[in-house]
Amino acid sequence: MITAKGRAYLAGGVLALLAGVVAGSAALAAAGVLFLSALLVAGLLRRDLSISVRRSVQPQRLREGEWVDVDLAVANSGTTAGFLEVAETLSERLELSGKAREMLALRPRETAALRYRLRAHVKGVYSVGPLAYRVEDVFGLFAEDLQHPEEAYFTAIPGSDDAEVEAKSRIPKGYLGEHIVRSPGQGMEFFGLREYVRSDPLKEVNWKASARAGELIVNQRERESITDVAVFYDCRAASGRGTATVNGNVLGARAVASMLEILLARRDRMKFVSYGPRVDVVQPDTGDRMRHKVLNLLSALEPAGDTRLLQAVEAVLPTLSRQTPVIVVSNLEEDASVVEAVSRLRARELNVLVLSPRAHFPTADASVVELAAAERAAVVAALRAAGARVLDWDPQASFSIAMAKGALL
Repeated sequence: MITAKGRAYLAGGVLALLAGVVAGSAALAAAGVLFLSALLVAGLLRRDLSISVRRSVQPQRLREGEWVDVDLAVANSGTTAGFLEVAETLSERLELSGKAREMLALRPRETAALRYRLRAHVKGVYSVGPLAYRVEDVFGLFAEDLQHPEEAYFTAIPGSDDAEVEAKSRIPKGYLGEHIVRSPGQGMEFFGLREYVRSDPLKEVNWKASARAGELIVNQRERESITDVAVFYDCRAASGRGTATVNGNVLGARAVASMLEILLARRDRMKFVSYGPRVDVVQPDTGDRMRHKVLNLLSALEPAGDTRLLQAVEAVLPTLSRQTPVIVVSNLEEDASVVEAVSRLRARELNVLVLSPRAHFPTADASVVELAAAERAAVVAALRAAGARVLDWDPQASFSIAMAKGALL
């Protein structure tokens, strides 16, 4: 492909040659021939460069708002020198520190290194690349636009705040976390004595009681139990209403991440249910396994689909035990099934907390904002009438502040 400079050489050479012939000026004609000759020589000397690219992205999993380092190595593995301009293809949602575009002059077998940093302010799975590059001849008269298709990826998981999440049910708050139930099983507290069976560990043998009974007797412990909390996360297309950084999908993911950390610290378990394109369920687990599953899913869930809360509730309601705390994270927009879904949960004696980030429309007309607020107030009133507690989350406040204030409607 001829460059703008090459086209100027071509046009100038042709015009100078024609003008020289018409005017009978040998000097002008010679100048035209010189321009055209330079263009011809540049074309004949063109050689394709053999470019190889290596890219390293570290870390590949981090919290939103943290920096990721990208190291790019561009090597000329051919036998001819060349000039090229390289440019990384990056998402508009990424903040760049450093240069992701550079002009390079590479001799044969030479490697150039580029280093820059990226930061994602919202959760997601981000790609780095492909690398676009333009190869030019030494005169800058010809160029070829190429692309190295290989991409690298990193995941920005939702950030979390330190907050106390109140998921009240008829189970007292003291029963959140590990607690003792009056039934035998594995634990620390003494429950009673029974006869030894072959599967019992010898450390549980009560030797004094065995001596009195004339047979092996073992100690029985009280079983320790934990609380399961069901969390419904709204990732419908309507959850993306607002700005790129302030919307129900992003704020809801941060809330879920915060609640997850609190529940895991208490040794509770979370049943995570997302609904949008479809209903996805992550079964209760503990520790790092649960954290990894939920945060990875949250990072990948973009606003999409129109699956309603009622459909999600119907899918998992038979698996929820009586008095299980339920938390619904939704902006409550364009879902006419919310009240009915909560009513069905309450009919099963499940205690429901609705955590609802407000919509944020900085450039919307005042009448539109007032209408949206009125519709939201009506839904909130209906939810309260159905027996749910609603936490109204102003996006200008952090999740921890909202929870600390307990702004219950």
